[in-house]
Amino acid sequence: MLRDLLGLKELEKIDVDSKKRINVHRKILETKPIIKNVFQEVHKLFINLDENYLSGDGKKIELGAGAYPIKETYSEVISTDIVDGDNIDQVIDAMNMDLKPNSVRVFFGQNVFHHFSDPKKFFTEIDRVLETGGGAILLEPYYGLISSLIYPHISATEAFDKKQLDWKGNHTGPMKGANQALSYIVFKRDKDKFLNDFPNLEIKYHKTTNNYMRYLLSGGLNFKQLIPNFMERPIQLLEYLLKPFQSITALHHVIVIKKCK
Repeated sequence: MLRDLLGLKELEKIDVDSKKRINVHRKILETKPIIKNVFQEVHKLFINLDENYLSGDGKKIELGAGAYPIKETYSEVISTDIVDGDNIDQVIDAMNMDLKPNSVRVFFGQNVFHHFSDPKKFFTEIDRVLETGGGAILLEPYYGLISSLIYPHISATEAFDKKQLDWKGNHTGPMKGANQALSYIVFKRDKDKFLNDFPNLEIKYHKTTNNYMRYLLSGGLNFKQLIPNFMERPIQLLEYLLKPFQSITALHHVIVIKKCK
C-alpha cells in the first residue's frame, strides 16, 4: 500500500528493463536536488577510494551508470550500462565484457552488483580485465537492522533475501528478479568462499555510508519526496550526530575489491 501511495506516477507504465526507464529517472533527478547531492557524495567517495586503495593507468569505468553517471562529476569516468541511454557512453554486460585484458584501473558500481545474475562470471571478468593494483568499488544495499526492515518492501521487482543459498538469482531481466541482499551473501556470509574462489582478488575496504536519511526522505528516483528541500542541511546534521549508530541505521555499504596479483 505504501509503495502504491508513494510511487511516482511517471514510472507506473515504464518497463524497468528499458532505455525509457533511464531517461525518465533522469527527468525525475533534475527535480530532486537532495538525491542529486547524495549521488554526488557517492561519486566523490568512489574517486577518493580509488585514489587511496587502487593504482594503475587503465580506464575508469562505471557499470550500470543509469540516469546520473559519475562522469557528470568526474569527466574521466566512462559511463556504461546493460541498456543504452542518453548519458551512456557504451553498452557493457558486466558478466561478459568486450574489454581487453589488463586494460582497466577501476570499475565503479552504484546499486548494480545485486543485478548481476551470476556474480562468479563478474569476478572472473574483472580478474581478466583489471590491471594488477586495480579494482572494483561497489555501493550496495546494507544488511543492518533498519535496512533489513525496509528493503523487502521497497521494490515490486526485487527481493531482499539473506537466506538465498546460491549466488545466482532468479533474474528475468537486467532489473527484474534481483536480490538486494546479494552483497551480504557474497562479502559477509560467504566471504571465505569468495576469497578462496578468487585468490587474485582481496577486500581492501568495507564500510557503511552515512547519507541514509536524505536518501530515504528524498524518495530516491522511484518515490515521492517526503521533506522540503530546505530541510536537507538539518537532516545532514542529524546524520552526522547519529554516525555512531551507522551499523544499525545505514542503508548502504561500500566494498573495495582489489586485484592483488
